[in-house]
Amino acid sequence: MECTLKRDPLKLGIHGAMTRFERSANSPAMRQVEAYWAALRDGRQVPDRADIDPRGLEAALDVTFIAERIAPGVARMRIAGFHFSDLLGMEARGISLNALFLPETRTQISHAVDQCCDWPAQVSLALRAPGAMGQPELQGNLLLLPLRSDLGDISRILGVIGVPGQIGRAPRRFAIENITAQPLSGTAPALPEGAPDRQQADGFAESQATFDAQKDDPRLRPSRVPHLRVVDGE
Repeated sequence: MECTLKRDPLKLGIHGAMTRFERSANSPAMRQVEAYWAALRDGRQVPDRADIDPRGLEAALDVTFIAERIAPGVARMRIAGFHFSDLLGMEARGISLNALFLPETRTQISHAVDQCCDWPAQVSLALRAPGAMGQPELQGNLLLLPLRSDLGDISRILGVIGVPGQIGRAPRRFAIENITAQPLSGTAPALPEGAPDRQQADGFAESQATFDAQKDDPRLRPSRVPHLRVVDGE
C-alpha cells in the first residue's frame, strides 16, 4: 500500500495516480541509489548502515547523503555530497536536513523523517524552490531510504536529491508539493539485548570500515573553497 501526503502531512490517503516524483525522479543517480539500497535489503526490512559502500554509489555521490535521526523529526547530515553544500551555500555536513526547507514546510519534512525511520518507509518528496532575484525557480525530488544503525535501531537515512538547473544565489529553500510514503515489509530483527538506547548512545560514532566517503571518494570531502557568498546591498 502506498500512502500519500499532500500539504498536510498528518492526513494520509491512497494515491493511485503517478505523482510528479514518479514521473521525474527517474534520473540515473536516483535510480542507482534506490536500486543499490533495494539490493542491500536482500529480504530484510531495511539494510544496515554498515552495508553501504561508496563504490556502489559511484555515479551518485555528489547528490547522496547519509543522515542520522538524532531526535523525533530531526535528522542531521553525517555525510553529504557537494550538491548539498551548493544548495545551502555552506558545508552541509553536520547541518539539519530541515535547513533545506522553508520554515512553513519544516513540519512536513520532520514528519517525513519520522515516517522513514518509524514505519519504516521509503519516502519520496516532490520539491519546489520559489524564484527570486538571482534565484531561478527550481523543481526537484528527494528520496529518503531507511537504514539500521550498529545499535539495531532504524535511525540512519540514505538520501538522494535531484534538482536540475542552475541553483542561483544560495541558500535555496524548498517547499514540499507532495510526499509519498511506501511502508516496507520484510524481516525486522529486534534490538539486540542490552543495546543502549539510541538517544543515550554516542550516535555520531561512525564505523571506520564502512561508508567513510571522505576517505574513499574526493567528491564527498569538505571543499577547501568556502561556499559562502557575499552579496552587496543585502
